[in-house]
Amino acid sequence: SDGLPSNAESYAENVQDYATKRYLEEIAVKMAYYSKNGRRSSDIILDVEKLFSEIVLYSGKSAQHTVPFSAAVSEAYDWTDRASKGEIIGVPTGFQDLDKMLGGLFGGNLYLVAARPGQGKTAFMLTIAKYAAEHGRTVGIFSIEMMRHQNAQRIISMISGIPLDRIIKGQLEEREWSIFTNAIDTAATLPITINDMASISITQIRQEARKMLANGKLDLIIVDYIQIAQPSEKKERRD
Repeated sequence: SDGLPSNAESYAENVQDYATKRYLEEIAVKMAYYSKNGRRSSDIILDVEKLFSEIVLYSGKSAQHTVPFSAAVSEAYDWTDRASKGEIIGVPTGFQDLDKMLGGLFGGNLYLVAARPGQGKTAFMLTIAKYAAEHGRTVGIFSIEMMRHQNAQRIISMISGIPLDRIIKGQLEEREWSIFTNAIDTAATLPITINDMASISITQIRQEARKMLANGKLDLIIVDYIQIAQPSEKKERRD
């Protein structure tokens, strides 16, 4: 309401945070007291768990994610209404059946490509990256296993039609050199940013993605492949 500072919510959360930490200190004192006065550890744990269970945090951020289902239904209607007006358009993959099934790739969603080794996952994702970039979408690629020039070679092969193995070996026919250089020029104009740090962590991926976004829009992020990214902290898992 009028008269409240613009950061009133953050201020309230800070006040709550300090109050909760004071309460945690009181619990710690009780734990120490109980431990020094002959109580059994199992009883202490039960009492402390009860004290912890009584802590209620009213977070503005979490409150935004806990709503009546009617709110979700309203958002679903708004989405379809906006999509009908062309305001929401998914990033196209170039694979007609996949685009028909998914409607494209939408921001905020996580898509996992799973297959056994050597089944073409990287080629599949680079094909999507190339197609999306050719259609005006900005793409960020995190290539954890493959070096950036190897990704570029694959996309150049797609554009030129020259087999990848001959591009890698430099075994181009005389007539193919002009095709190759034209493909080089085309690939260089694609709105793609690539990171090939081999030991990148989940936190670093977030940081680098923010940098990409700061330099302009970012419609699609591809991580190849996520399961070998380093966890930033013990609490982060690679399920």
